[in-house]
Amino acid sequence: MIIACANYSFVALIDISFRTLQPVFLSTPIPLGGLGLDPPVIGTIMAFSGALNGAFTIFFFSRMTDYFGVRWVYLLGMTAAVPCFSLFPILNLLARNSIGRSGELGPEVWVAVGLQVVMVVLNSMCCGASVHFNEVELPLELFHSFGRFRRSLHLHRRRLAQQSLFGGYKWNHSTVCGHRAYGRTSPGELGILIVD
Repeated sequence: MIIACANYSFVALIDISFRTLQPVFLSTPIPLGGLGLDPPVIGTIMAFSGALNGAFTIFFFSRMTDYFGVRWVYLLGMTAAVPCFSLFPILNLLARNSIGRSGELGPEVWVAVGLQVVMVVLNSMCCGASVHFNEVELPLELFHSFGRFRRSLHLHRRRLAQQSLFGGYKWNHSTVCGHRAYGRTSPGELGILIVD
């Protein structure tokens, strides 16, 4: 039971750490160690990552766990975390070289960003694999309470992500400065609270 909970905690730590660092890295200027991308490009990268993650989970996760087993899928996902984090300095080095040559980000930078997105998708398989570990190792009562705790953590993380994403968004030709965005996310959050 402790091993199953520790596995899930470690997966959550890696996942939250990466998803916190990625937008900061992508928006940081190149001389300071990032890629210096605009917010719409960062949003496109993160949306593509989420869509690819969902599609991969729907179409390939169960097949991979059936073929390789839960343990090997978990290990594959955890080893994919190493390139996820190690690609940050490599991406900056590639960006510096391509900016020095042509004045813009070259295709090698975008290939490396795509590779990082693929590694994130592979790393996300650990969440599903750790749920399988929990089903096997935890007694039924503890499994349900652990699932409720995990669900509440994900809901709070989603709420914080929505607020941080929409809270700083400023509309052109408006003095509202993002308060309309809170109005748009509040009914959805209220619905989530009612369902809980």
